[in-house]
Amino acid sequence: MCSERIGKLLRAAVTAGFAACAPLQPLEVRDSEVRILPLSHAPTRLEAQGFGIEVLALLALSASDRRFGGLSGLLVDGDDLLLLSDRATLWRVPCRRLEIGEPAALRLAVTSLRALDGPVDAEDLARDGEGRLLVASESGAGLYVVAGDDGRLAPAAPRALAALATAVPNRGIEAATQLADDRLLVVTEGPIDAEGNVRAAIVAGNRLTPLRFPVTEGFRPVGAETFEDMVLVLERRFSPFIGFSARLGLLSAPAIAAGGQLPRPHPLVTLTPPLPGENFEAIAVATGGSCAGRLYLVSDDNFSPLQRTLLVVARILRP
Repeated sequence: MCSERIGKLLRAAVTAGFAACAPLQPLEVRDSEVRILPLSHAPTRLEAQGFGIEVLALLALSASDRRFGGLSGLLVDGDDLLLLSDRATLWRVPCRRLEIGEPAALRLAVTSLRALDGPVDAEDLARDGEGRLLVASESGAGLYVVAGDDGRLAPAAPRALAALATAVPNRGIEAATQLADDRLLVVTEGPIDAEGNVRAAIVAGNRLTPLRFPVTEGFRPVGAETFEDMVLVLERRFSPFIGFSARLGLLSAPAIAAGGQLPRPHPLVTLTPPLPGENFEAIAVATGGSCAGRLYLVSDDNFSPLQRTLLVVARILRP
Protein backbone atom coordinates (compact mmCIF):
# COMPACT_ATOMS: atom_id res chain seq x y z
CA MET A 1 0.00 0.00 0.00
CA CYS A 2 2.78 2.32 0.98
CA SER A 3 4.68 1.68 -2.25
CA GLU A 4 1.49 2.16 -4.27
CA ARG A 5 0.85 5.47 -2.53
CA ILE A 6 4.42 6.61 -3.20
CA GLY A 7 4.04 5.62 -6.85
CA LYS A 8 0.90 7.71 -7.16
CA LEU A 9 2.63 10.68 -5.56
CA LEU A 10 5.61 10.36 -7.92
CA ARG A 11 3.35 10.13 -10.97
CA ALA A 12 1.40 13.17 -9.78
CA ALA A 13 4.63 15.11 -9.26
CA VAL A 14 5.93 14.20 -12.74
CA THR A 15 2.60 15.12 -14.33
CA ALA A 16 2.61 18.47 -12.53
CA GLY A 17 6.18 19.09 -13.67
CA PHE A 18 5.30 18.45 -17.32
CA ALA A 19 2.22 20.66 -17.01
CA ALA A 20 4.37 23.48 -15.64
CA CYS A 21 6.79 23.16 -18.57
CA ALA A 22 4.10 22.82 -21.27
CA PRO A 23 3.49 26.01 -23.28
CA LEU A 24 0.31 27.86 -22.47
CA GLN A 25 -2.23 28.30 -25.24
CA PRO A 26 -2.03 31.95 -26.34
CA LEU A 27 -5.03 34.13 -25.75
CA GLU A 28 -6.58 35.98 -28.68
CA VAL A 29 -4.94 39.43 -28.73
CA ARG A 30 -7.42 41.97 -30.07
CA ASP A 31 -4.88 44.75 -30.63
CA SER A 32 -1.15 44.97 -31.12
CA GLU A 33 1.49 47.67 -31.56
CA VAL A 34 2.87 48.34 -35.04
CA ARG A 35 5.72 50.77 -35.61
CA ILE A 36 5.53 53.10 -38.60
CA LEU A 37 8.71 54.70 -39.88
CA PRO A 38 8.49 57.21 -42.75
CA LEU A 39 11.36 56.78 -45.21
CA SER A 40 12.81 59.77 -47.00
CA HIS A 41 12.13 59.88 -50.72
CA ALA A 42 12.30 62.47 -53.43
CA PRO A 43 8.96 63.84 -54.69
CA THR A 44 7.77 61.12 -57.02
CA ARG A 45 5.22 61.38 -59.82
CA LEU A 46 4.72 58.43 -62.14
CA GLU A 47 2.49 59.15 -65.14
CA ALA A 48 1.58 57.47 -68.40
CA GLN A 49 -1.38 57.39 -70.78
CA GLY A 50 -3.50 59.85 -68.83
CA PHE A 51 -3.09 58.07 -65.51
CA GLY A 52 -0.56 58.61 -62.77
CA ILE A 53 0.25 58.51 -59.10
CA GLU A 54 2.02 60.96 -56.83
CA VAL A 55 3.74 59.24 -53.92
CA LEU A 56 2.82 60.95 -50.65
CA ALA A 57 4.51 58.59 -48.20
CA LEU A 58 6.83 55.60 -48.18
CA LEU A 59 6.55 53.78 -44.86
CA ALA A 60 8.43 50.89 -43.25
CA LEU A 61 6.18 48.85 -40.95
CA SER A 62 7.39 46.54 -38.19
CA ALA A 63 6.17 44.91 -34.98
CA SER A 64 7.37 42.59 -32.25
CA ASP A 65 4.15 40.58 -32.65
CA ARG A 66 5.19 37.43 -34.52
CA ARG A 67 1.96 37.47 -36.50
CA PHE A 68 2.93 40.70 -38.24
CA GLY A 69 4.49 40.37 -41.69
CA GLY A 70 3.85 38.47 -44.88
CA LEU A 71 1.28 41.06 -45.98
CA SER A 72 -0.43 39.94 -49.16
CA GLY A 73 -3.82 41.67 -49.24
CA LEU A 74 -5.22 45.19 -48.86
CA LEU A 75 -8.71 46.65 -48.77
CA VAL A 76 -10.06 50.08 -47.84
CA ASP A 77 -12.94 49.78 -45.38
CA GLY A 78 -14.50 53.20 -44.77
CA ASP A 79 -11.77 55.33 -43.20
CA ASP A 80 -9.57 52.32 -42.42
CA LEU A 81 -7.07 50.27 -44.38
CA LEU A 82 -7.22 46.50 -43.84
CA LEU A 83 -3.95 44.59 -44.13
CA LEU A 84 -4.02 40.80 -44.56
CA SER A 85 -1.07 38.47 -43.95
CA ASP A 86 -0.68 35.21 -45.82
CA ARG A 87 -1.10 33.48 -42.45
CA ALA A 88 -4.64 34.89 -42.36
CA THR A 89 -4.14 37.63 -39.78
CA LEU A 90 -6.11 40.82 -40.37
CA TRP A 91 -4.86 44.24 -39.22
CA ARG A 92 -6.83 47.52 -39.29
CA VAL A 93 -5.20 50.95 -39.43
CA PRO A 94 -6.85 54.39 -39.84
CA CYS A 95 -5.89 55.69 -43.28
CA ARG A 96 -5.11 59.19 -42.07
CA ARG A 97 -2.55 57.90 -39.56
CA LEU A 98 -0.45 56.78 -42.52
CA GLU A 99 0.23 60.37 -43.62
CA ILE A 100 1.50 61.86 -40.36
CA GLY A 101 5.06 62.28 -41.66
CA GLU A 102 6.84 61.22 -38.47
CA PRO A 103 7.63 57.93 -36.69
CA ALA A 104 4.74 56.49 -34.70
CA ALA A 105 3.73 53.42 -32.74
CA LEU A 106 0.05 52.62 -33.28
CA ARG A 107 -2.17 50.15 -31.46
CA LEU A 108 -3.96 48.36 -34.29
CA ALA A 109 -6.98 46.09 -34.09
CA VAL A 110 -5.99 42.57 -35.15
CA THR A 111 -7.99 39.41 -35.82
CA SER A 112 -6.67 35.91 -36.47
CA LEU A 113 -8.85 34.31 -39.15
CA ARG A 114 -9.51 30.55 -39.07
CA ALA A 115 -11.23 28.11 -41.42
CA LEU A 116 -12.68 24.77 -40.32
CA ASP A 117 -11.34 22.99 -43.42
CA GLY A 118 -7.68 23.64 -42.59
CA PRO A 119 -4.96 26.31 -42.86
CA VAL A 120 -5.62 29.27 -45.15
CA ASP A 121 -2.85 30.65 -47.36
CA ALA A 122 -4.47 34.08 -47.63
CA GLU A 123 -3.61 36.28 -50.60
CA ASP A 124 -6.18 39.06 -51.05
CA LEU A 125 -9.27 40.81 -49.70
CA ALA A 126 -12.46 41.82 -51.48
CA ARG A 127 -16.17 42.44 -50.90
CA ASP A 128 -19.08 40.58 -52.42
CA GLY A 129 -22.39 42.02 -53.62
CA GLU A 130 -23.82 41.76 -50.10
CA GLY A 131 -20.94 43.75 -48.63
CA ARG A 132 -19.40 40.73 -46.90
CA LEU A 133 -15.64 40.58 -46.45
CA LEU A 134 -13.99 37.90 -48.61
CA VAL A 135 -10.57 36.30 -48.29
CA ALA A 136 -8.94 34.81 -51.40
CA SER A 137 -6.67 31.87 -50.69
CA GLU A 138 -4.15 29.64 -52.43
CA SER A 139 -5.43 26.73 -50.36
CA GLY A 140 -8.67 25.10 -49.27
CA ALA A 141 -11.87 26.44 -50.81
CA GLY A 142 -10.06 29.25 -52.63
CA LEU A 143 -12.50 31.90 -51.42
CA TYR A 144 -13.87 32.43 -47.92
CA VAL A 145 -16.29 34.82 -46.27
CA VAL A 146 -15.52 36.23 -42.82
CA ALA A 147 -18.50 34.74 -41.01
CA GLY A 148 -18.21 36.39 -37.61
CA ASP A 149 -16.36 38.83 -35.38
CA ASP A 150 -14.37 35.92 -33.97
CA GLY A 151 -12.53 35.43 -37.26
CA ARG A 152 -14.36 32.33 -38.49
CA LEU A 153 -14.05 31.72 -42.22
CA ALA A 154 -16.68 29.86 -44.25
CA PRO A 155 -16.27 28.67 -47.87
CA ALA A 156 -17.93 31.16 -50.20
CA ALA A 157 -17.35 29.95 -53.73
CA PRO A 158 -18.25 27.27 -56.26
CA ARG A 159 -16.37 24.02 -55.75
CA ALA A 160 -14.68 24.53 -59.11
CA LEU A 161 -12.86 27.51 -57.63
CA ALA A 162 -11.15 25.26 -55.08
CA ALA A 163 -9.55 23.34 -57.95
CA LEU A 164 -8.39 26.64 -59.42
CA ALA A 165 -6.89 27.62 -56.09
CA THR A 166 -5.04 24.43 -55.27
CA ALA A 167 -4.05 22.84 -58.59
CA VAL A 168 -0.40 23.90 -58.18
CA PRO A 169 1.15 24.68 -54.75
CA ASN A 170 1.84 28.41 -54.26
CA ARG A 171 0.41 29.18 -57.70
CA GLY A 172 -3.25 29.55 -56.82
CA ILE A 173 -5.51 32.57 -56.49
CA GLU A 174 -3.35 35.63 -55.96
CA ALA A 175 -5.71 38.54 -56.66
CA ALA A 176 -9.41 39.25 -56.20
CA THR A 177 -11.57 42.31 -56.71
CA GLN A 178 -15.27 43.13 -56.72
CA LEU A 179 -16.27 44.50 -60.12
CA ALA A 180 -18.68 47.38 -60.63
CA ASP A 181 -21.51 44.90 -61.34
CA ASP A 182 -20.79 43.05 -58.04
CA ARG A 183 -19.25 40.01 -59.73
CA LEU A 184 -15.83 38.93 -58.50
CA LEU A 185 -12.69 38.74 -60.63
CA VAL A 186 -10.05 36.30 -59.38
CA VAL A 187 -6.62 35.79 -60.96
CA THR A 188 -4.00 33.13 -60.26
CA GLU A 189 -0.23 33.55 -60.29
CA GLY A 190 0.34 30.40 -62.33
CA PRO A 191 1.11 28.04 -63.82
CA ILE A 192 1.73 29.65 -67.21
CA ASP A 193 0.24 27.65 -70.08
CA ALA A 194 1.70 27.10 -73.55
CA GLU A 195 0.10 30.34 -74.81
CA GLY A 196 1.61 32.42 -72.00
CA ASN A 197 -1.52 32.74 -69.85
CA VAL A 198 -2.37 32.12 -66.23
CA ARG A 199 -5.86 31.14 -65.13
CA ALA A 200 -8.50 33.59 -63.99
CA ALA A 201 -12.25 33.50 -63.47
CA ILE A 202 -15.38 35.53 -62.92
CA VAL A 203 -17.40 34.39 -59.90
CA ALA A 204 -21.11 35.24 -59.78
CA GLY A 205 -22.89 33.42 -56.98
CA ASN A 206 -22.36 29.71 -57.64
CA ARG A 207 -21.34 30.26 -61.25
CA LEU A 208 -17.73 30.35 -62.39
CA THR A 209 -16.66 31.60 -65.82
CA PRO A 210 -13.05 30.65 -66.71
CA LEU A 211 -10.75 33.33 -68.14
CA ARG A 212 -7.17 33.45 -69.38
CA PHE A 213 -4.84 36.24 -68.23
CA PRO A 214 -1.72 36.96 -70.34
CA VAL A 215 1.72 37.10 -68.71
CA THR A 216 4.23 39.35 -70.48
CA GLU A 217 7.87 40.27 -69.88
CA GLY A 218 8.00 37.96 -66.88
CA PHE A 219 5.48 40.00 -64.85
CA ARG A 220 2.87 37.92 -63.01
CA PRO A 221 -0.40 39.31 -61.57
CA VAL A 222 -0.35 39.62 -57.77
CA GLY A 223 -3.06 42.19 -57.00
CA ALA A 224 -6.18 43.74 -58.54
CA GLU A 225 -8.43 46.63 -57.56
CA THR A 226 -11.53 48.05 -59.21
CA PHE A 227 -11.40 51.80 -59.78
CA GLU A 228 -14.22 53.59 -61.61
CA ASP A 229 -14.86 51.63 -64.83
CA MET A 230 -11.56 49.77 -64.84
CA VAL A 231 -9.45 47.30 -62.91
CA LEU A 232 -5.95 48.26 -61.83
CA VAL A 233 -3.65 45.24 -61.94
CA LEU A 234 -0.45 45.02 -59.88
CA GLU A 235 2.15 42.80 -61.54
CA ARG A 236 5.46 41.64 -60.10
CA ARG A 237 8.66 40.23 -61.56
CA PHE A 238 11.73 38.76 -59.86
CA SER A 239 15.23 38.38 -61.26
CA PRO A 240 18.17 37.04 -59.23
CA PHE A 241 20.32 39.75 -60.82
CA ILE A 242 17.96 42.74 -60.57
CA GLY A 243 15.66 41.75 -57.72
CA PHE A 244 11.98 42.69 -57.62
CA SER A 245 10.18 44.92 -60.12
CA ALA A 246 6.53 45.98 -60.13
CA ARG A 247 4.17 47.75 -62.48
CA LEU A 248 0.55 48.86 -62.69
CA GLY A 249 -1.65 48.03 -65.65
CA LEU A 250 -5.26 48.66 -66.63
CA LEU A 251 -8.05 46.32 -67.72
CA SER A 252 -11.26 47.91 -68.99
CA ALA A 253 -14.65 46.65 -67.86
CA PRO A 254 -15.76 45.74 -71.42
CA ALA A 255 -12.61 43.66 -71.89
CA ILE A 256 -13.39 41.67 -68.76
CA ALA A 257 -17.07 41.31 -69.63
CA ALA A 258 -16.15 39.77 -72.99
CA GLY A 259 -14.67 36.78 -71.13
CA GLY A 260 -12.39 34.10 -72.54
CA GLN A 261 -8.98 35.51 -73.38
CA LEU A 262 -8.29 38.74 -71.52
CA PRO A 263 -6.14 41.35 -73.26
CA ARG A 264 -2.79 42.39 -71.89
CA PRO A 265 -3.30 45.07 -69.21
CA HIS A 266 -2.63 48.50 -70.64
CA PRO A 267 0.69 49.64 -69.11
CA LEU A 268 0.29 52.58 -66.76
CA VAL A 269 3.31 53.04 -64.51
CA THR A 270 6.35 51.02 -63.50
CA LEU A 271 7.61 51.42 -59.94
CA THR A 272 11.10 52.79 -60.40
CA PRO A 273 13.69 54.48 -58.12
CA PRO A 274 13.52 56.33 -55.82
CA LEU A 275 10.89 53.74 -54.86
CA PRO A 276 12.69 50.60 -53.67
CA GLY A 277 12.48 47.35 -55.58
CA GLU A 278 10.59 45.33 -52.99
CA ASN A 279 8.17 42.42 -53.16
CA PHE A 280 5.03 44.51 -53.70
CA GLU A 281 2.06 42.18 -53.63
CA ALA A 282 -1.18 44.02 -52.86
CA ILE A 283 -3.07 47.11 -54.00
CA ALA A 284 -6.06 49.06 -52.69
CA VAL A 285 -7.81 52.28 -53.69
CA ALA A 286 -9.97 54.52 -51.49
CA THR A 287 -12.99 55.72 -53.48
CA GLY A 288 -14.77 57.41 -50.57
CA GLY A 289 -14.36 58.51 -46.99
CA SER A 290 -11.60 60.71 -45.63
CA CYS A 291 -8.94 59.13 -47.86
CA ALA A 292 -10.76 59.21 -51.20
CA GLY A 293 -8.40 59.21 -54.17
CA ARG A 294 -5.60 57.44 -52.32
CA LEU A 295 -3.84 54.37 -53.69
CA TYR A 296 -1.99 51.94 -51.42
CA LEU A 297 0.64 49.32 -52.21
CA VAL A 298 2.23 46.96 -49.70
CA SER A 299 5.19 44.60 -49.91
CA ASP A 300 5.38 41.06 -48.53
CA ASP A 301 8.49 40.44 -46.42
CA ASN A 302 7.83 36.67 -46.34
CA PHE A 303 8.52 36.86 -42.59
CA SER A 304 12.20 37.16 -43.54
CA PRO A 305 14.71 39.47 -41.79
CA LEU A 306 16.26 40.07 -45.22
CA GLN A 307 13.13 41.81 -46.54
CA ARG A 308 10.96 44.72 -45.43
CA THR A 309 7.28 45.49 -45.11
CA LEU A 310 6.87 48.71 -47.08
CA LEU A 311 3.66 50.64 -47.59
CA VAL A 312 3.30 53.18 -50.39
CA VAL A 313 0.65 55.88 -49.99
CA ALA A 314 -0.06 57.70 -53.25
CA ARG A 315 -2.56 60.13 -54.71
CA ILE A 316 -4.19 59.17 -57.98
CA LEU A 317 -3.63 61.74 -60.72
CA ARG A 318 -6.39 62.16 -63.28
CA PRO A 319 -6.48 64.51 -66.26
